[in-house]
Amino acid sequence: MSPACHTRLYEMRASFQGISVREFARTSCINPLSSTRTAQKQLQRRQIGVLGAALAAESYTWDYSNDTQDSRSISADSAATEYFNCFNNRDVGGMLSLLAEDCDYCNYGFQGHPCDKQGVERVLLSMLMNLPEGYRIVIDNYAGGNASSVGLIWHAELNGIRVPNGQGMTFMKTNERGLFNYIRDAPEHTVKANVEALPALNMAASVLSRVATILPPGSLNGIVQEAPYLVDSNMRQTGTPYTPVQETPESVPRLRLELKKALAEREALERRLKQVLSRQATSVGSASSRSQPGAPQLRAMGAGIPRDASASSRPVRAASAGPSTPSTPQSSGQQQAGAAASADQLVPDLTGVWIKDTEASDLASYERALDMMGLNGLQKTTALRLIEGLEIKKQGSKITVQFLTVVPFFKVTEEFNTIGETSMARRDLRSGQQTARAAYTPEGLKINIRWGAPYACTVNDLYQLQSPNTLLVTSEITVGGRAETTLQVYHKRDRWQPRFTFGTGLFGG
Repeated sequence: MSPACHTRLYEMRASFQGISVREFARTSCINPLSSTRTAQKQLQRRQIGVLGAALAAESYTWDYSNDTQDSRSISADSAATEYFNCFNNRDVGGMLSLLAEDCDYCNYGFQGHPCDKQGVERVLLSMLMNLPEGYRIVIDNYAGGNASSVGLIWHAELNGIRVPNGQGMTFMKTNERGLFNYIRDAPEHTVKANVEALPALNMAASVLSRVATILPPGSLNGIVQEAPYLVDSNMRQTGTPYTPVQETPESVPRLRLELKKALAEREALERRLKQVLSRQATSVGSASSRSQPGAPQLRAMGAGIPRDASASSRPVRAASAGPSTPSTPQSSGQQQAGAAASADQLVPDLTGVWIKDTEASDLASYERALDMMGLNGLQKTTALRLIEGLEIKKQGSKITVQFLTVVPFFKVTEEFNTIGETSMARRDLRSGQQTARAAYTPEGLKINIRWGAPYACTVNDLYQLQSPNTLLVTSEITVGGRAETTLQVYHKRDRWQPRFTFGTGLFGG
């Protein structure tokens, strides 16, 4: 390649980045005409080579009237090649840089609706986190009617071996700036209908045509939109039979209200039962402590309490027999459990599903804390973007906190105990263990977590209710002498399901 052509490509690359050639030369660490063979220079040469190939294919239109970004356009097939190269290199940022802000994306391997650019980011992160390292997409052929749209046929390979049922097609359109504003992915499904199923389509078309004549205009739009996601329904188990209910505009809200009331009544009944059992156990313990012959009465009344009574009643009965029973390690542990159960009665119930309020939460301090922990880009993005909430469960003195993510099979669970120390995998997902202690206080539930090098860290979490449906989680995080305090706000929900569920095909997966 001649020096003049080489310099012209250098000008194209600088303008492609939106800066002047002079500014690019000043900030660049290499000379395009230098012969030094450094790794960084080789990378720059490969980038210039790509631009050269694009120029040869007349993929760019260029105005040389000035040395700044001007009326540039990139063809859809070139952008698609770069898009899938970024996918193979696990470069989410590069893929997102090729998408317009109003991008309309849909992958038919998901059971979900089209999503915007933020939704695409979640989909890509969830895929790349779970795909093996050697998984690649190989483009077999292109087809495009003009420079702004392209259709692709591709297949998936794992360590150079073609993946069975790993083919697919993608249709992409670009806007005037060369960014994708419309993408449809259609991966190959593992389970396919045979030829004998085709007459069913004719029957379905006949039924729809008859139904359309008796329904209001537009009422079938929802059915048509949902049709691609109902294909896999024959692979699911048959649900429990139910009594048909005549739907009206008021029926669904009324059923939801009745269900909410029933759940509230059940929770209130459980709380009253717990209080009655606790008062009964306390009164029995007081009577036995006033008189020594009361021990037989204690056993008689205790027999009337259900065997599945809450743990708060059992330790109190064991402690009340203290004056007549020698102290043993077992009775000491029961006393500790009784103290923890008594403290349990003083704090609100934190159990349930809590969804994060990103606008009310302090994400800036949370991001700084993640930087202190030394988390890489993918782990950091997972913590910031993929975790949607918490599910807290309680059984006796054991407390379980599960982090809810947009990926249904990607779960992080931590277990704590109010009467002892627990050990589990580190929260930052590095190798090694962390130790944790939990305790109820008048402020709320306090959890202390510690782990050692690398990035030795101490985390003090405080879970407290601002209202019955609002949970505040304050975390004091200390790493290497640096400290950061974060605040996360969550709202209670009756139910939750992952934003994305995977169908039978996802880029051949």
